[in-house]
Formats: sequence, C-alpha cells, structure tokens
Amino acid sequence: MDPGTTPNSSVIDALLIDPELQYRFLVEESSDILAIHEPGGRLRWISPAVERVLGWTPQERINLHLDLIHPDDYPALAAVRSRLADGEESATARIRLLHMDGSFSWAASTARAVRDPEGRIAALVVVTRDVHEQALAEQALAEAEVRYRIIAENSGDVVLETSDEGVINWISPSAGDVLGWEPKNVLDHSVMEFVHVDDLQGVRDGAERVRTDEVTSGRSRVRRTDGSFRWFAWTQRSVTDADGSERSRVTSLRDIQAEVDAEKALADSREFYRLLVENTSDVVVRTGSDGRIEWVSPAASRNFGWSPDAMVGTSTTEWMHPDDVAALAAEAVRLAQGGERALLTFRIRRGDGTYLWVEAASQSAPPSHGTAPTRITRLRDVDLQVRAFEALAGSEEKFRSAMHNAGFGMCLATVDGTFLDVNAALCEILGRDEADIKALTWLELTHPDDLSADLDLAQQVVSGAIDQYRMTKRYLRPDGGIVFGDVTVKGVRSGDGALTYFIAQIVDVTEQVRARDALADSEEQFRLLLDSVSDVIVHVREGVIRWVSPSLSDALGWSPAEWMGRRFSEFLHPDDRPEHGPHVDEALAGETTRHRVRVLSANGGYQWIEVHARPFVDAQGTHTGVTSSFRVVDAEVKATAALARSEETFRTAMESAPAGMAVVDLDRRFVEVNPALCRMLDRDEAWLLSHRIVDILDPRDDEVDLRMRAEVLSGRSGAVTREKRLMRPDGSPVWVEHAIGLLQDDDGFPWGYVSQFVNITEARQAREELRFMATHDPLTRLVNRPELLTQMDRALSHQPRTGTQVAALFIDLDGLKRINDTFGHGVGDAVIVEISQRIRGQVRAEDLVARLGGDEFVVFLPAVHSIDDAHRIADKIQAAVAAPLTIDGRQIAATLSIGVSLAAPGANSDRVLEFADRALYRAKRGGRARTVDYDPLVDHEPPSPDRN
Repeated sequence: MDPGTTPNSSVIDALLIDPELQYRFLVEESSDILAIHEPGGRLRWISPAVERVLGWTPQERINLHLDLIHPDDYPALAAVRSRLADGEESATARIRLLHMDGSFSWAASTARAVRDPEGRIAALVVVTRDVHEQALAEQALAEAEVRYRIIAENSGDVVLETSDEGVINWISPSAGDVLGWEPKNVLDHSVMEFVHVDDLQGVRDGAERVRTDEVTSGRSRVRRTDGSFRWFAWTQRSVTDADGSERSRVTSLRDIQAEVDAEKALADSREFYRLLVENTSDVVVRTGSDGRIEWVSPAASRNFGWSPDAMVGTSTTEWMHPDDVAALAAEAVRLAQGGERALLTFRIRRGDGTYLWVEAASQSAPPSHGTAPTRITRLRDVDLQVRAFEALAGSEEKFRSAMHNAGFGMCLATVDGTFLDVNAALCEILGRDEADIKALTWLELTHPDDLSADLDLAQQVVSGAIDQYRMTKRYLRPDGGIVFGDVTVKGVRSGDGALTYFIAQIVDVTEQVRARDALADSEEQFRLLLDSVSDVIVHVREGVIRWVSPSLSDALGWSPAEWMGRRFSEFLHPDDRPEHGPHVDEALAGETTRHRVRVLSANGGYQWIEVHARPFVDAQGTHTGVTSSFRVVDAEVKATAALARSEETFRTAMESAPAGMAVVDLDRRFVEVNPALCRMLDRDEAWLLSHRIVDILDPRDDEVDLRMRAEVLSGRSGAVTREKRLMRPDGSPVWVEHAIGLLQDDDGFPWGYVSQFVNITEARQAREELRFMATHDPLTRLVNRPELLTQMDRALSHQPRTGTQVAALFIDLDGLKRINDTFGHGVGDAVIVEISQRIRGQVRAEDLVARLGGDEFVVFLPAVHSIDDAHRIADKIQAAVAAPLTIDGRQIAATLSIGVSLAAPGANSDRVLEFADRALYRAKRGGRARTVDYDPLVDHEPPSPDRN
C-alpha cells in the first residue's frame, strides 16, 4: 500500500502543519515525566506519563508539594535548588519516587529554571526519567567490587591480576607476608620472572589452557625475595568483558610447601619401615578377607623353614597344629563381632615336621584405592617361654587354692603382660571367664588412657626403684563397660634380685570412683598410647646404633635416644662381649645367629636377653648393616626358682595389701590379720587374734555378716560382698566393703574364710553429698528450680494448716552485671551468697528459698492470710538487703526488685511462678528497687529475656 494513502495520513499531515499539536503529542506520548513546579515546589502541571510510570493520575498530584520523593533524598533536591539559585540553567539529581503501590524506584530528575525579567526563578520545568534497573545494577556492581577487594586483600593466599601476556597489574598485600615481595615492586613485571625454571613449561601450558577452559590450575615453585623457592598451588581464571573478549586474568597462589615436604617424608618413611619389616626376626603375614596368605616377610625362611613363596596362596590353618585351629576360628568370629585385638598363642608346623609355639598379634588394614580390606599379623617365636611356663603351671597348688578362694581379684602375670593365673573373683570383676583373660594380656585389658601410668610404675618395679605400687585404673569388659579397680602390684624376685613375675590384687571400686568423680565433676584424662611389641629391634650400621624401637623403654628402661649413636657392645656385660663379637661377624657375613647375653638396664643392673642378629639388606640387595631383635628372658632363665617362693608370695601379698585382710575360722575367730586391718581399726594384731568378728562389728550388721557366711558355705556364691560398719575402740564407725571367700582343705572341706575390708567411708559421704547437690544450688546451697517446683507442687496439693493462701516472691538482684563488670565475677559470686543469706534470715523455717540461677531467687510462702502478709516479708527482705555489703574490703550497695503472686491451694506451680515473674518484670521497668503485685489486667506480656 502506498504510504500516502494510509488511514493515518491525515494525522501525520496535521502534526507536520500544527506545532502546538506536535508539542502536545510528544509530551503525552513520552516515557519521561514532564512537570511544572512553582519555585516553592507546589506542582502546577504534570504529563500523563506519571500514571504509566508511577500509577498516579495527573489530577491526583496537582497542587501538591514534593510528597512523592523519598525523605532521604531531600538533601539532593536542596543541592539542585542551590545550583539553580546560583545562576545555573539546569541541574540533575538521582532520587527515589513513590509508586502508588507504596514502593520506591530510582529516577533521574533534571530541573530547568524559568526566570522573570529580573532574573528571579518564576517556575521550574522538571523532566524525570525512570533509571531504577540501571541504579540497581550499578549498586550490585559496586558491592561486588568491594567484596572482591576485601576478600583478596585479607586472604592468606596471594591474589594477582595479570594481562593475558602474564604482566602483573595488581597483587594482594599478602604477597609481602607470603613471598616477601612488596606489591609495588612487582607491578608491571612478568609472572614468569618469579617461576622456577623447571616449572616454566607447566605454567605456560596452564596459561594457554585458560584461553579455552576459562579456569585452570597447577603446581609450581615461586621465588621469594631471599632467592629461595617455595611450592604453591595456583588457580587461574579468565575475566571477560560483556562482549566476551578477555580483559584480564586473576590468579590465586596457595602455599603448599608443608604438603610437598610431608609427601616426600612419607615416601622415605615407607621405604625405611619396609626394610625394617623384611629384616626383623618376627614373621609378618598379610592375609585377604578370604583368610588366604597374600604376602609373607623373608623371616619365614629363618623361623619356620618355609620359603615365603610356598606359603603365599595357602590358608593360614594349613600351617597350624590341628588342636589350635578351633581357637583361631573362635578369635576370627570374635573380631568379626566387633571384639578388640588379642594376642593368640598357637603352634606352627616347621619345614622339618616339628611344631613351634608362636605368639600372633593381628590387626585389620583399611582398604585403599578400591582394594578389599586385609589383615596384618605378626608371628613371634615364644617356644621357649611357653614350655617354661608349662612347667611352672604344674606347681604352687597351696597358693593357688588360697588365691582362687579369695573374695577379691588376684592374678599372676609376667613382665611382658601374659597372665599365669587368675582367680574367680577377677573373672567376675572383668566379666570374662578364665580362658578369655589368659588369651589376653593385662595391657590389653587396661583402658588405653591408664596404660602409660601403669607401664611406668611396672617398669620401676622391674628396675628395682620400688618394690610395689598401688593405683586406681580402668579395666575393659567385653560388653563395652568399664570397671575401676584399686590395684596393688608387687614384684616377686629370684635369689639374685631379678624380677620373675608380678602378683596383683584388684578390688572393684567402680561405685566409689564414680561417686567421687561425679562430685568433683572433673577427671584428668591420660594420653592414649600405642601398644608396642615386646621385642626390641636395633638397627646397626658401620658399628653404630642408627635406630632402636620404642619398646626399649619397657624392656630396659632406656629411651631410644640414649642408645642411638653408640655401640651395642657398650651396654653388654664385660664377660659377654667376647661371645657377642663373633655373632656380629657372622651376621655381617650374611648369616642369622641367635645367642644370649647380659645387657645393662637403665637402673644399673644387668638382665639376660636373647638376641637374634641377621644382616640388613637394602633395596639393592646389599648387606649394609645388622638388624637385631632381642627380648628379656630373665623369666625363662629363672622360672624354676619361682616355685620355692609361692608360699612367701601369698604372705607377702597379704602383708602388703592396702586393704584390710583377715583369715577367720568357721566360728568367726581371727586366725590371721594384716597390718592394714590393724591400722583401719586402730587395734594391734594381738588384740584382734584374741577376738572374733562380732567384737568389731556394729551390732546392727551382725545379721548381715551371718547371712554372708551362710551363702558362701552353701556354695551358691564363690564370694560375697556387702557394706557394713566396723567399730573402732573410741566407738567411731568405719564403713567398709566386706568381701568373704571360703577356704577349703585338700579334701574340699571348708575350714575358714578369707576376708577383705575396703574403707568406703569417704565414698559414702560423697554419695550423700551428691544427693544434696542434685536438689540444691552449689554456690548458695539453696534449693534449685526442680526441687522448688517439687516442693511447691506438694504444698499446693494440700490445704495449709494456717492461713488460706500461698504466695511466691520472684526476686531479682538489680545491677549484677554492673557488679561483675566492675569488680569481677568472684566478687559477684560473693554478693550473691551474701544476698541469699540475708533473704534466708528474713523468712520463717517453713518458708522455702530457692536460687533459679544468675541473679534470680524465689521465696515460696506456703501459708499466708493475705497479700499484706507477703508484702511484710518482702519489706523485711528489702530492708535487710539495703544495708551495704562489704566484700573484699569494698562497700557495695545492692537493691532488689520483687514480683509477688498470690494463689490458692490447687494452683499450678509453674503458673504461680510465671505470674510472679511478670510482676517482677513490671517492677524492673518501673525503676527497680521496688515490690510489685501481679495484676492480670496489666501483666499480660511475658518477661524480657534480659532485665538486669
């Protein structure tokens, strides 16, 4: 269609001819808002665009002043007026305008002055354009740039901005701390100037990848100001303009020198320990989840006569004595059910068909890189030790009879932790049968946090520094529970003074310890220590000790540092050095040798050890030194001498026991007593041996004692324990835990009892104190909130004997925070104690005073006639507290705010306190230091959480 013939031709012609029509059309159709204002700001005319932009009709705004402008933007308008008044023709400001829906949007408003002939402003023509989206975008961009700068300047990493050619345009201040470079000194330099020459290609490749990947990362060494290089992990990102062209690059550097050093140290450590495992006398076996052998250390050839290749791929049970397979299967089931690692002793078939006793310690190894979990097992030759202990097990019947009938736990254990014998009482304490306990060591039954202290004391007994020790330690039960034992350990020595084994007495004091610990509300935790093998491994190169295992401390008392750098012969007995030398020569020549020598302990004495010496072969197969393992064998050498001392052992144990012990005949006459019982009762031995149990018992507990003896005589229980009171000469009682076991002769007939008396007087007092602390505030010793509510419920459920109502005074100590801030919390606590005593002194004996915590108290009045009775008591309390307090020589003034709530029997105690609390809140708001009654028409708001 011809444009000249369109229906709109007449409109266009009219616009072209009539200028006034042109103006009106442009004004009405423009998206900008045009307006004419009087000089004072009153609106005289506004274009229709105001309705499209802000929702207001022009008629709604005529004759109004600047009410559409956000109040915060008035200063901007004042600046525009000032500029126009100074003669400028126009001025622009960015302001926020009110929409009809109540929201504000940003607009750019330009005002032009229309002046009269004298130059005065006669009117203002204002053009306003909507710039809301633009303003929001600019604000977001500014906030993002500020955040980026703050993050970059405060980051521990180094952040730098470079051109695409690698020239540094900006670098964060952290460059000074991390690299030593002042930021201004590296600007306009190329990044490549600071990169290690060996890492340049990797950095260039990363810079090339960022052109397509936008983000790339890598590792490289960066030069510091002192010329040294450190490893950094870097990440580089491309920054582009709106059109997609690259503007710059941002790179962050993170110091990873410690990680790189750790990786290298880990690799070196793995190689060193691999060589130690391959050269130790113990055989190390790795088995898969199916129980088949995956790897065996070279020591298998020396110890068993089998090559590792012959054992790989076979089941572990194929090499065991048939009688020992069941024990291994039971251990596997126990471990699968979550049991702890145990030491097993069984027989392994040698290449010549004979069997060798070995001790196995096994632990699981976690899977890695997708592989299945495996188990690592250490096999140690204990053949001589087992056979020596088998000979020892057939004797000492008399001691064993007394030991197994004792009412407290007893055991015999070797220096390395193996149990020789345990009694029934110990089995009951530990929740295990005798076989389970003997399959473990006392180290494994000991709680890890107590093991270090126990080992240290045991080593002092071994070294002869002390004869015995006593400690409280924790034992692990199979159900996961913990038993506290009061343990007394004494060393039994041979004729030459060397330690043969330990005898230990264990009393279950779990209840006493937990009561004491709960009262103290703290417990010192011992540091967890790793179990170490009993063998000591020594690595010698060029005749000097280069490394020694930590087990040296347990075996001989030396720290590894005291041996390293010295010759092994320095610690040998002079008479044994000639014998030791040829064995070293044989080991250096490639042979494996075994011999026994005496070695110096840290305490100055000598102990027999059995040494296994073999060549140390490095990764290239070269003999570079000698690896020796040894264990202390005094127990094996001197086992026979222990048989003659069994009777003395029992007597020594009784004499040295910290708890009172006695042997009593069937008529309850004392036959034998130990010193601890004499001290406990303040009686001498002669007096006790001439009297009976009934002479030291509180008469009220005699029936308990008779029932105990009847129970053990009937055979229903091997041992019975009860609490009872013993009497001293002055009539004072001693609470004891009395354990009784039955004594029988060789024919099995009972002839007496063995008794143990553990003083638990303090433990009972601790339990009583715990009961008190459960219902009272520890600082003021007033009742606490739970006990207050309990007693209030009890009182509200009954009609009072006097009076008809009950009342609660909710009390707050004004300004406690100020006292704490000024004088310290110690003074604040003293003020609270003094205030509680003054409150308690103003109420009746039947009234209840409680502390709810912090600065809040409650006085509960179980019997009042009216609100006036409650007020009289509140006034007495206010007057008592008003007197100045003297704390640590300081005069401190204190006031109280009190809320009063009145209730009738049957009311809810929580509601009574809530109403009193609301009244207290009003007292605090009203100026404090006053008493206010609860008013339901006023006190409808809950109390403020902070009203101090």
